[in-house]
Amino acid sequence: SLDADSFSWKFSADIFTQAALNLVRPGVDGQREVELDINGWRWILIVERYSRQLKFPAEAYSITGATRTQLLADPYAPLRTSLNSALITARQVADNELLNTGFTIQWDTENVGPRDWTFPPGALSYQSQTPMQVIARIAETVGAIVRPARDSDTLEVRPRYVVPPWEWGATDAPIDRIIPPAMLT
Repeated sequence: SLDADSFSWKFSADIFTQAALNLVRPGVDGQREVELDINGWRWILIVERYSRQLKFPAEAYSITGATRTQLLADPYAPLRTSLNSALITARQVADNELLNTGFTIQWDTENVGPRDWTFPPGALSYQSQTPMQVIARIAETVGAIVRPARDSDTLEVRPRYVVPPWEWGATDAPIDRIIPPAMLT
């Protein structure tokens, strides 16, 4: 599952044998990564928790987790504090938060948006924030969202709406989805 304000895909699954659970449950080395493939759509996930359900005569296990972008947030990522001492762009702030993490950001400021902007010295400060909190805050400032990749260590900053709401009445605004009246109650 994923919604517009989530920075990682969430998943849950049921496993029906102890042997299968042993392959995916978190261990002393941390979370296990699993690959999920559904009709050609691929996710790389980390298993965060598991639980056991006993109901005679069967035993089952539930596992839950998220995509790897969860590693940029609490409780996995270290908290940081910063104050910019020099002129810096929003894109540079996002790139700096991802330094040495193995994650990258896609932010097409020219074609997709949102446009980049500059913080004067001393204008951007935060205390005890994870990299994801900082990036999400910057995106939210200009009405954008952070979209996680399903199968790579990539974040994408995109406008929340392709067309701003005040332009929805325009005849040239693209229609993204049509919901048939039969689906509405």
